[in-house]
Amino acid sequence: MRLTENGVRAPNQREFVSAPPPPVWLADLAKSVTTLMHAQDVLAPIGCHYHWGDGMWEVTIFASRTEVVGGERDGLRFPSRFVLDVEGLLELFSTVEAIEWQALPQGPDDELGAHLAVLGTCEGGKVWLRIPSEAPHRFEVGRLANVYEMRFVDVW
Repeated sequence: MRLTENGVRAPNQREFVSAPPPPVWLADLAKSVTTLMHAQDVLAPIGCHYHWGDGMWEVTIFASRTEVVGGERDGLRFPSRFVLDVEGLLELFSTVEAIEWQALPQGPDDELGAHLAVLGTCEGGKVWLRIPSEAPHRFEVGRLANVYEMRFVDVW
């Protein structure tokens, strides 16, 4: 370990352990999931968060929020409405160990809130896939609704 300028301990490059890079099949899975999210309005950009831990890939795929810019509702943020093809989703997995629907947040620290979770195997890798009904709050809005110009602007 070494100290940074402000005295905080920081790891040396040799001491830093990182997760493996995501395999190509994981990106393919994420793209396939997005084709099963059928918009009920103009769908905002789709986000994907992934993490390698405990011998599996944890993947969260979500439709981002839209923020109104201008007018009476300036600053209002709202989720995208979509319907998920669950049967099609399950067909993306070679095996499915568990399927769970969480209808409400489990408490104030539950970042995902209402979501569908599938634990299974895809391309030989173990995956815990979660699709929340709304984007986790830590992620910025993915789209702006510009009231004055009457158009959507994708932010990411």
